[in-house]
Amino acid sequence: MKNVDLTYSAFLSTIAAKFLAIQFSETPDQYFLFAIEGNISWETVLLKGTSDATDFETNYKASSNKPLFPPQVNFKDLGDNIPIALVNIAANKIARVIDLEIPAGKRWDISSWDASGSNDGFYELIELFGTQVDTLRDAMDATTGWSITVGPGTLSLDTTDKVQGTGSLKISGTGTGGAQITLQKTVSPTQNWSADSEVAFWCKASSLTNSPKVWLRVSQAATTYTFSQQALGTAWNEFRFDLTEITNFDKTAVSKVEIFVKNTASRDFHFDELHTLSLGDSSEIDHFFSGAKVPYNHIFSVPIQIPAGHRVIVNVTNKQGVAGDFEVGMNGNEVTI
Repeated sequence: MKNVDLTYSAFLSTIAAKFLAIQFSETPDQYFLFAIEGNISWETVLLKGTSDATDFETNYKASSNKPLFPPQVNFKDLGDNIPIALVNIAANKIARVIDLEIPAGKRWDISSWDASGSNDGFYELIELFGTQVDTLRDAMDATTGWSITVGPGTLSLDTTDKVQGTGSLKISGTGTGGAQITLQKTVSPTQNWSADSEVAFWCKASSLTNSPKVWLRVSQAATTYTFSQQALGTAWNEFRFDLTEITNFDKTAVSKVEIFVKNTASRDFHFDELHTLSLGDSSEIDHFFSGAKVPYNHIFSVPIQIPAGHRVIVNVTNKQGVAGDFEVGMNGNEVTI
């Protein structure tokens, strides 16, 4: 990947012109800002306490570290060339890289790369032509039924900081080292999730000291499945987990949900809107097993012609025994309709 160092003002101009998402990490003394565009990383470094750092904290920090492709972004808002989405996928896991609405009038080409140069990937392109069903499983508007079963922390309801409804669940954690906090709910009566493709909830942490993580376990009677950890941010983010990974039970009688956070400092965690989503009617457009071991090797380019308002998702499965980076991008430069 090519790294391009910019001044703060040039960095802001670049991400605005290219519709890129700001990502950042920080140390006690500075912020490292970057934005990914294909194989280019636009970067700048800010010393804390400077006017540039204050501007970032005031105007951009809270909205940074968001997913590179929010669900159902319309391509018309972004122009003809869509920045490539880069994801790190755990060993032998599947991730949804793109889930976007397709406008009519162009032939859209989906292209993908194995960015790590060391992992095989199976790429699956699916057109969604039905209506996605979003089922609320718990509004998280009350602490009723929820409890902390592991770890140092207290559970309460926050009625001012929320995504939807009348409140969100708040854990005030006092963990040190690698302390884990478990937020648990026994589902009664049991719920049938067999028709759903994803389970999701909203979550955030009050600080990013020592990189806090969040993950999920779903149970049916005594059988459980634990999903991989995901990194937390300080702004509300929706965390989605692929229910098709679960093969050890049929999800017809989900009886318990456990949300885990890895806490290494005194901080607050907020949780809101536990829900499941189904794909609706769908058809596979294409699939491709990369088998590539060359950095940025071009894997495939698939032409797609889909009526307006339909959507395409791209699932990528990392077929190797180690984590790796995978990229998917789209362009619509060829008018065919």
